[in-house]
Formats: sequence, structure tokens, C-alpha cells
Amino acid sequence: MNYKIFIFAFLFFAACKEKEMTSETNLQMIFDHRVGNQGFFLQKRYQNDLKEEYLIEDFRYYISNITLKGANSVFQEKESYHLIMPASDKSTVSIDLGKIPEGNYQTLEISIGVDKTHNTSIYKIGDLDPSSSMAWDWTKGYKFLLLEGKHFAKNDQGDALVYHVGEDVNYAVLSFPINLLVVNGKNTKINMVTDLNKLFSQISFSQINTAMFGENARKIAINYSKDMISVKSVE
Repeated sequence: MNYKIFIFAFLFFAACKEKEMTSETNLQMIFDHRVGNQGFFLQKRYQNDLKEEYLIEDFRYYISNITLKGANSVFQEKESYHLIMPASDKSTVSIDLGKIPEGNYQTLEISIGVDKTHNTSIYKIGDLDPSSSMAWDWTKGYKFLLLEGKHFAKNDQGDALVYHVGEDVNYAVLSFPINLLVVNGKNTKINMVTDLNKLFSQISFSQINTAMFGENARKIAINYSKDMISVKSVE
């Protein structure tokens, strides 16, 4: 009799352990960089909505504080600071969020930039590094978005196009409705789109070719806080 109880207890424990092991699943976020309906690549010429040509040599930005919310489930990534930096020959960048608990998530929240608590921190957390090219210095904090290249609004030789946007006022929290059901340990992907032309919405390069602080930087930040980034699909 004791032997049967032992076998039952063992099987019950094993079943519980298996359920525990499959109660979390891996989640990836994939950022596909585009210019309208075209794939985005460094060193290639494109046109903004005003038909002005431009070419980007370097583009990077921080995605931070990634959070999933549902009626009974909340997941917030720890040390959630990711530097998104498309390579010259690849338009997509992937973020591995690791394991998230099972649940039905209806809202995705992400931020562009670095929150006030860590913006002037000297500590390395996630992709934050106060000695990197994305940091001005520890008193001014990080560049939330860096874009460098040329525009051809005035001549075919090109003029400098430089956007270095930071400051707490330009930190943007974005919220997206999603339908993400995490169950049975199945790997999941959230496919995002970053549209460069949305960053330049209603901006003429002949008027704003440099933005670092003040009004010009604020205009760029308003654009990236609107619809530069969107959710394409959930797999």
C-alpha cells in the first residue's frame, strides 16, 4: 500500500514539475526597419514625404521598459534597455526577452529612450553604457535616438543630416493593443515595424537638418512618439 502511495506521489510531483517547466515560453521582438513599403538599409538613398532625398549612415535608438499587460497577467522585463542598431546589410533587429509566464496579454508597452531614473546613471544596465557613443556625459544623460547621414534637399553633393535626441522631456511611452496568448511553452514572436519616414513627417531637411536640443529635437521626438513604431503581427 505504501508502495502505491509512493508511486502516486512521484507521478503527481512529476506532472506538476512538467507543468511548471512549460508554464513559461520564450518571447522575441523583431524590429523591421522600413521606409514606407521599402526595406531600410544604411547608405541607400530614399525620399521623405516631401520628396527630399536622404541617405542614412548611422541609425540607432533605445527601446526600454518593455511590459506586457493582461487582465490577470503582467510581465515586465528586468534591466529592459535595448540599443536597436540596424546593420548595413540587414533591416531587422531582434530582441530576446527570455521566458515569460503563460497568460493572455492585450497590451504591449515600450518606451523610446531612457527613463529619468537611469538617464544620468553611471551604472551599466542592459545596453546602457555611460562610456558609449550614445551618452553625452553623466550629467546630460543618453541620446535616445541617433541618426547621422546626408540630405540632398539643396544640392546633389549632400549636406549633413544629424539628429541626436535625448533629454527627459523627449522620453516617450508607447502603448499598443495586441492579442498575445502565451500557452504550452510555445515560442512567440512580436513583429514590429519602424518606419523612418514617419520620423521625418512634416519636416523639411532644408529647415531642420540638425536636431540636438530644444525645439528641433522636440519636433523629432513628437514624431517618434506617434507612429514611427507599430505592431505588424504576433506569431
